[in-house]
Amino acid sequence: MVNDITSQILELEKASRRSAIFGGFGLTVVAFSLAISTLMLHRATAQLTRRGHEVDALHSELESGRKILADAETMRREARLESENLATDLQTKTDELTSALERLDEIRRAIAESASPDLLKRLKNIVPPMPREAGVAVALNEAVRVQMSAAPTTETLGKHALHEIRIWLEMPNEWAGRVLKAQYFFDDPSVSTKLKTSFDSTKHFEIRYKGWSCVETVKVTIFERTGGQSEIPFNMCSAASSPMLEPTSAEPRP
Repeated sequence: MVNDITSQILELEKASRRSAIFGGFGLTVVAFSLAISTLMLHRATAQLTRRGHEVDALHSELESGRKILADAETMRREARLESENLATDLQTKTDELTSALERLDEIRRAIAESASPDLLKRLKNIVPPMPREAGVAVALNEAVRVQMSAAPTTETLGKHALHEIRIWLEMPNEWAGRVLKAQYFFDDPSVSTKLKTSFDSTKHFEIRYKGWSCVETVKVTIFERTGGQSEIPFNMCSAASSPMLEPTSAEPRP
């Protein structure tokens, strides 16, 4: 009986040792698995962080690309606007040259018919006589007034709304035949085409172009047929139609 009990006790001790061995091995396996999982988690976190940086870099490149495209579109619009204004200037000068050539051709034909008794009368009608100095009540720069208008268009340049801008001279009728041409000098570093000229007296020596800003200093020079000239300062920003225009100091303009 005693021997049986002793045998059972020994068996229980062996079973306990086996359980302890297996239990320790299980804990080792669990700890090892936990360490592997922690390492994999750190690696996954590092990969996500790198991916986040890559996404941020791609987003920054995308924004830079959008800005470049916007700047390119603005430059294209500015170039088109400048081309339109140059085309307008060219057409004005072409019309003025055509008119001058027609008058010269009339003079040439009149001279070719010099035997005609009414030569002087015809020349007088073709080339209007210059007004006499004694008959002029006021000086030219006092008699002339610079006028302007700015009509809205449907076009824009960047964030600016474009206007059809016209500038012309108002003067008494007795000065109409005295003036040869008018030059408008836009004295502002933001304006690319600074000098515009008009010979067309029938349109009051008008110039026109598309723009969004006003220039505070425009030097208007009036050239007389007798060789004299007068200068009139003009402030576009203080003109009646200027409130719809922005000062050039707001942003550089082509």
